[in-house]
Amino acid sequence: MVDCKVNTLKEKLPDNLKHKVEEYPVEIYWAYNNELTKKIGFDFTKYPGKDVVVLEIYRLR
Repeated sequence: MVDCKVNTLKEKLPDNLKHKVEEYPVEIYWAYNNELTKKIGFDFTKYPGKDVVVLEIYRLR
């Protein structure tokens, strides 16, 4: 049973998933995660450059 929402984490996705040498690899992280989650219906290639909810934490009983 869900008791309450504890926290929500929002993130702005990169404008594209191409990574340049010597940059912090944020694009690689999102590209990798997108490939892992496509098969379960969480394809976020439609949302480049947009703010999205990436995590919600709930207290359960």
